[in-house]
Amino acid sequence: MNEYITKEEKALKNFLLDIQCLDDLENVDTFNFFDVLKVSKMEIRHSNVISWLLDPNENHGFGKKILSSLNSYIAKMFCVNDTPTSFKLLTMNYIDILLYREWQNIDILVESKEFKYVLCIENKFGSQEHDDQLNRYYAIIEEKYGKDYTKLYLYLTPEGNPPINDTNGVWNPLKYETLISIIETEMRKTTLENRRKEFIQSYVDILRRETMDDTKIIEICQEIYRKHKDALDLIYEHRPDRLQNLFEIFKKWCKNKHDSTEIIFVENKSSKSYCRFRTTKMDEIINDSTSISGWGTKNHYFYELCTYTDKSGNIKYWGQLSFSSHNLDLKEKEYLEKIDGLFNDKKLKDAWLWRTVFKTKTFIINDADIQLNEEDIYKNLNDAFKDLLKREEKILNTIQIYQKQLYII
Repeated sequence: MNEYITKEEKALKNFLLDIQCLDDLENVDTFNFFDVLKVSKMEIRHSNVISWLLDPNENHGFGKKILSSLNSYIAKMFCVNDTPTSFKLLTMNYIDILLYREWQNIDILVESKEFKYVLCIENKFGSQEHDDQLNRYYAIIEEKYGKDYTKLYLYLTPEGNPPINDTNGVWNPLKYETLISIIETEMRKTTLENRRKEFIQSYVDILRRETMDDTKIIEICQEIYRKHKDALDLIYEHRPDRLQNLFEIFKKWCKNKHDSTEIIFVENKSSKSYCRFRTTKMDEIINDSTSISGWGTKNHYFYELCTYTDKSGNIKYWGQLSFSSHNLDLKEKEYLEKIDGLFNDKKLKDAWLWRTVFKTKTFIINDADIQLNEEDIYKNLNDAFKDLLKREEKILNTIQIYQKQLYII
C-alpha cells in the first residue's frame, strides 16, 4: 500500500532510519566522574569543587596557585584604578587563608585576617539571583568586616553576565571560561599526583562541556545537521524552549524598532537573559569613552530587556537601564553617578563597577503557558519602552545643569 506522506514526514522518517548517525556522539570520549555522580549541572557541587581548588590548605596539590591566579585576574580586570587593592592582591602570602562554604548562604567566602582581605563568590550555574540575595550578602559582609578590610565580590556564571539586582554596584561578573583557563594554566605548570590530576581534569572537562564549545562535538553535530537538516529544523522548531522563543520575540521587536530608528539594537551583546540596545538621545547624553566598558564596548550604558525564570517555572521579564564604570576616569564616573542620582537616593560606593539605574514594571509568563502570546509580549515591550523613554526624557531635561561642569557632553 503506497501511502502519501508529506515532505516533513519523509524527513523525519529518513532521520529515524539513519538514527545510528547519533552513535558518533555516544562514541565521543565523555566518561566523567561528574556525569556518573549526576552532578554536572548541580550548582552546589560546582561550588564545592571550586572552593576546594581555591583553598591553599587542601590536598589538591596546587597550594595557593589557583587563588593567587584568581586574585591576579581580579587586580588586572577590576582594580585598574585602585592601586592599593591591586598591590594587596599581588603581594599576599596566603598563610592564614580560611575558606567557608554557605556561610550565611554565601556560596564561597575566602578570608585573610592578616591581610584584611575577604572574597565573596556567588555561583550561578543555570540560575539567577533571587530575593535580593546579592544586596543581603553585601550588607552581611559590610557589617562583619571593618572598613580597613578589602572586600571583593565575584558573580560567577557561564556567560559572565552582570547580576540583575546589584544596588551597590560591587558584584564583578566572572565567566566560567576564565576560571577554566586559570585551572588549566596552573595544571600545565604544576606536577600533580595522578589520581588528583584525573579528578581535576574531569572537572575541567565537564565545565568546558557545559559552558564552552567542544570542537569535536561541534564537528559531529554539523555533519548530522548537514545530512538531516529538514528533520532537525522541524524538531528544533517545535522544541519546548520558552526562553529561547521569548528571546526570538525580543529580537524581532528590537529589529523592528531598530529599522524604524527608534533604537540601536546591539545583537552581538544580547543573549537569552539580556537583549541590549541603545538610543540616539542617550548616546548624546552619554558619549562613548576612549576606554572599554565591562561589556567590551566603548559605550558604558545599555538598555536591557531582561528575563528570569523563578523557582515555580514562571518567566519574568522587564526593561532596565544599566551602567558600567569599568576603566572610566573620575569625571566620567561622576557623570554617570549624577544621572543615577536622579532615580536613586543611595550613594554609590567609590569602587562600583555595575549599576542598574532603574527598572520598568515586571511582566510574568506563567509556567503553564507553553505557547507564548507574541501580541501580548509586544504590547508589554512597548509599554516598557514608553517607560524607558519617559525616564530618558527626565535625564535629558535635567542634565543641562551639569553640562557646564563636565567635559563629557
